[in-house]
Amino acid sequence: MRKIVIAIAIAGAMALVLLAAGTAQNHGCLPWKTAVTTGSGVFSENDRGRTICR
Repeated sequence: MRKIVIAIAIAGAMALVLLAAGTAQNHGCLPWKTAVTTGSGVFSENDRGRTICR
């Protein structure tokens, strides 16, 4: 029983690491959402826009 609990804990920790990595690559949005950047344009020098998760 103890080995099963340890295996589940390790699998949960690995899932959290994968979720954090996917969120970091998706501009702060969860992996199953789409990151949409708004507000930036060709002539806006310092405005990087805003990222919205959809």
